[in-house]
Order: sequence, then C-alpha cells, then structure tokens
Amino acid sequence: MSSPAPLDLQTVLYVARDRDGSGPWLWALDVNRKTTHRISFGLEKYVSVAASADGRHVVATESSPIPSLWSVPILNGVAEERDAKPYPVGTVRALGPRFGGTSLFYLSSRGTGDGLWRYQDGQTTEIWKGSDGALLDPPAVSADGRRVAIALRRGGKLTLHLATAEGNEFRPLGESIDISGAADWSRNG
Repeated sequence: MSSPAPLDLQTVLYVARDRDGSGPWLWALDVNRKTTHRISFGLEKYVSVAASADGRHVVATESSPIPSLWSVPILNGVAEERDAKPYPVGTVRALGPRFGGTSLFYLSSRGTGDGLWRYQDGQTTEIWKGSDGALLDPPAVSADGRRVAIALRRGGKLTLHLATAEGNEFRPLGESIDISGAADWSRNG
C-alpha cells in the first residue's frame, strides 16, 4: 500500500497491487467498516494518489508505459538505432521474452495481470490467462521449447507450475517450496 489520501473521516484512497499481483490499482478504504474495494478498472496502472484537504479534489499519477519487444541484429560493429526493428508478436504489450525451440514466449495482458503468450510461425497463442493468476516473472522455457515453468501465487506464496508449450497439463512442482524470482532450466533439461 502506498500514497494514502484521506477524502474525509470515513474514506481513504490508496495505491496497491491486487492479491494476484496485478496492478497497482486505486483502492478505497472504508475506515468504519474496515473494508476495501478497487475503484480503478481497465489497463491503467497507478503510481500515486493525493486528495485536497477538503476531499473535493483528487489527483492520481497514472503509469502507462507500453512494453514491447524489439529485434537488434548482431553485427561486426555497433548496431545503430535504425537497425532495431519491432518484433511482430501480435499483442499490444509484450515483455519478459524467452526463446525455446522455434517459439518465443513472453508476458502480456488483456486488462488484468500478465499471462503467458507464445509466438510461433507468425501465430500468437495465449498459453496462460493473467485473469487466472498474474505472472510477475518471465517463464522458464526448456531448450526444445516443449515445456514451460511459471511462478503462480497460490495460498499466499509463489509456487512453480509446469506445463506443455501449448498450455496443457498444468501441474504444480514442489508445492511446499515458496519460490522467489524467476525459474530456469538446467542444461540437461
């Protein structure tokens, strides 16, 4: 929670991430009832919020960078800005890229938290929906691109889940381990 902004004696606005890791969003706290509810909807992410002393004016800082993927050739010399080209993944947002086999896996969203997407042979496929659990770290992709591992928040902790590259057969891996950071595959798979 950050940027608490009292509107009156009963309501405080603030910025925080949702339990699934998505956001940060704007929230309202009802001080008397001790309940909160999200008051921002859509793709906007907020950095801060403030209110005037009389509670009649509210201002918020919206953060709206749109991450995208670019390709830069490996040359014998220094690559120039003109050498960089957008990577045509087919989604508006794209971040956390990982190659595996002939596929490119990356994070993107449809209005909630980031999910897992695959780009292969000019086709973009959603592998894991962010609405089913936002991904905070890039996926770990096996060298052959046939399996992916993602960290999902379940029961208040991050657990590793394994799936096929098509998004089938999702299963937890080491449920008792509360992982931290991104996963990776050993060289022997």
